[in-house]
Amino acid sequence: MIKKGVLAVILIFFLEEIAYSENSKIADILKKDFKYIAKTGFKRENIKYIAGFGFFLLGSFLSDNGIHVEKHEDTAPKKISDVTNNFGDKRILFPSTLSLALLGKLTKNKKLFEASLTAFESLIISGLLCSGIQFIVGRKRPCETGYVLKFKPFRGLFRWKYSSFPSGHVTDAWAAFTPYAIYYHQPLLYLIPLSVNFARVIKNKHWFSDTVMGAGIGFSIGYLLSKSRLSQFNISKNWKISLTPCSISIVYNLPNL
Repeated sequence: MIKKGVLAVILIFFLEEIAYSENSKIADILKKDFKYIAKTGFKRENIKYIAGFGFFLLGSFLSDNGIHVEKHEDTAPKKISDVTNNFGDKRILFPSTLSLALLGKLTKNKKLFEASLTAFESLIISGLLCSGIQFIVGRKRPCETGYVLKFKPFRGLFRWKYSSFPSGHVTDAWAAFTPYAIYYHQPLLYLIPLSVNFARVIKNKHWFSDTVMGAGIGFSIGYLLSKSRLSQFNISKNWKISLTPCSISIVYNLPNL
């Protein structure tokens, strides 16, 4: 866990150095990020949201047995979950966000670049937090037991079957897609990580409460990190993405030459 944390911090600094080569105060940018998250996340007016999430999380624990899917035959929900499950796969999310960041850098699209870099950093930070909680809690996965409250603390890091809480796939999905939803003002994008919540329960990989906690971690880090970056940089509006239930349109306005 410690090695992963050190490597993640080094990777973030390396990416920041490449991204902001003209800025000699890379550490200040990251310092402002973490300061913003710590300060804003626990403001008095946000306590009600934290409390509300806590009650919802408690309710999800009480609902685990009722929502639990022991068998998932070859049905439409299973086929859909097989596809949407990929939206939470870090092997897809990490290279995708980096590729989009590179595209934004090459096309001088500051918004796409910032959103993608923020998504990448959000994946690292929320992923480390998720792994730490999995290690401490050690909840057994539903596919390995029929008991909702089966725990073996400090086993989650070493044994997959005891890494159920929170869901890593769900955490990664919300961490990756939330910055794009914030930067582009497209709340419909949240349907993508929400579909991962659905997939992990249908595939019997996680309890319902595992996915709720994962969504809370991924969304919170992605949201606060995005707000911090938007407060630090003046993001242009070259790209505009419009989503409807039936279509996706992307419009790019060429800069003045």
